[in-house]
Amino acid sequence: MAKIAIFVPDNSMLSWALYAAQLYQLDISCISLITQRDCYDLVKNTIQNGTDIIIARGGQATTIKQLFDIPVIEIKITTFELSRILEKARELTTKENPQIALTGPNNMFIHINIPLLESIYQIRLRTYFFDSPEEMVGCAMTAAADGADVVVGGHVVCDTCQELGITTLRTFSGEESILEACRIAGLLGQALDSEKKHAASINMLLNRIPSGIIHINETANILHVNQFVE
Repeated sequence: MAKIAIFVPDNSMLSWALYAAQLYQLDISCISLITQRDCYDLVKNTIQNGTDIIIARGGQATTIKQLFDIPVIEIKITTFELSRILEKARELTTKENPQIALTGPNNMFIHINIPLLESIYQIRLRTYFFDSPEEMVGCAMTAAADGADVVVGGHVVCDTCQELGITTLRTFSGEESILEACRIAGLLGQALDSEKKHAASINMLLNRIPSGIIHINETANILHVNQFVE
């Protein structure tokens, strides 16, 4: 079976990761907390130990995609989870129609219907998304300059805004996003397993033919050769 590693940014997600892995009967090579600082070493080690697929969220998922040639399933915050985040943020201020700043990596949210969420929670919702970790502080400063009453984000954004005296809320994920990521990883794992079996069958067939055979694709890249060519 394809081996899957799950990396999450905080302790609250670990129990859901374990539950989801058991629910979908995944072959888990690693379930661990991860930060930008230790991302490279953790992922490099797990790949060396045979991991085929990685599940990660936000900035870590982007970094892994940039640094390693391995399938990455992103944990995306669902609409329901985002609603819970905004409900909690609304409770942190007594202002009428407060301005809530939502920050995070571009790849972390499934869909944001700003008019609907503003109507439900009686807030002014502003989004500040970034593509790389180096942009986090800048997003926090921009949100503060725009007059945010509450800023939602990761620890870097929240630490920056707290130093400016702004109320903050750490972004959190629930069971929905973890379950969906593990479900997708399970399907991808099945596809990888089928592909490996198919490749093994082709190799066995090619090696039984007593002639030199080279299997290429449409771009003339060599896919397989049998022992008589080697």
